Amino acid sequence: MHGNEVIHFTNNRVRFFNILTGAQTRSKAIPLGPAGQPVAANGRLFMNLYDNFSVLNLTDLSETWSLPIEVTDVSVIDSFLFLTDNENNLHIYRATDIVGTTDVIDARISVYPNPFTNELHFLSKSGDIARIEIFDALGRIQYAGHVNDADYESFRSGMYSIRLHMSDGTSYYQSVVKM
Repeated sequence: MHGNEVIHFTNNRVRFFNILTGAQTRSKAIPLGPAGQPVAANGRLFMNLYDNFSVLNLTDLSETWSLPIEVTDVSVIDSFLFLTDNENNLHIYRATDIVGTTDVIDARISVYPNPFTNELHFLSKSGDIARIEIFDALGRIQYAGHVNDADYESFRSGMYSIRLHMSDGTSYYQSVVKM
């Protein structure tokens, strides 16, 4: 449900219906991927398209974010987006990070494995990572410094947010889970 509308997905089309009158208010053709039904939450539509995973704004169905992976499962719980890719890797994002802010999750940044045990790897297609900050679930800083100097073995099990500071001054966020 979105505002006073109900969302319905059929035949590669998203349709919106007024909950009071039952009349269709708008629709748009969307080429859904093989992962099944999209998920609507937090004013966004989370869906697997054929070549990437996309997030659409429910107001105008414009794409606000995409990730070049094939997603097999999508869940939105509270303010977190949980994606499972076709290699059974879990990707966890804060929904607030993908709504068009200047510091966003970016497909050019990969942090893996996720979940992790004692080490993390960082891959950047958008320049050098100058430094990172790692925050626990309560927002307390657990590490700040060079990407290769963090002692991940000392981290307790739980969810962490990583802010990657790039050498060009931009920042990206990634959420990870320590097992």
